[in-house]
Amino acid sequence: MEIKTPEILIVEDEEMIRMLARAILERDEYFKKFDIKEFSDGTACRAHLDNSFNPKNLASFISDYKMPGMNGMELIDYACVHREVKPTSCVFMSGNAAYVEGFQEFMDRRSGVLFLQKPFSPSDFLDSVRGAVVESGYGQ
Repeated sequence: MEIKTPEILIVEDEEMIRMLARAILERDEYFKKFDIKEFSDGTACRAHLDNSFNPKNLASFISDYKMPGMNGMELIDYACVHREVKPTSCVFMSGNAAYVEGFQEFMDRRSGVLFLQKPFSPSDFLDSVRGAVVESGYGQ
């Protein structure tokens, strides 16, 4: 597969949060060099991972926890195991994941995944995504 513009994937079922996350990134000069792709659920993102995705193009993988179908923990696990996504490029966001059964085991299993508690400020979001981009090898 050819290497293209580095991608940032946003997976969030709540449209307002997904649009806000994209807008925060697009307004920051640092992120203008990335191809930002949005998915409304884990199943749609998995289809992208299975079809047109090249892990060498991934700058950051941002996923919500609670979504219909495949939840964020399952999606990140799938991406890491089957599509060679580095956990350190992932940002896992949730308003209640710390209280979900299996959350700590997931964070232990996927050491390096950044956790971002909702609600978050734009600066916290930018810092988290920038950290993941740096860890993926696309940041400076």
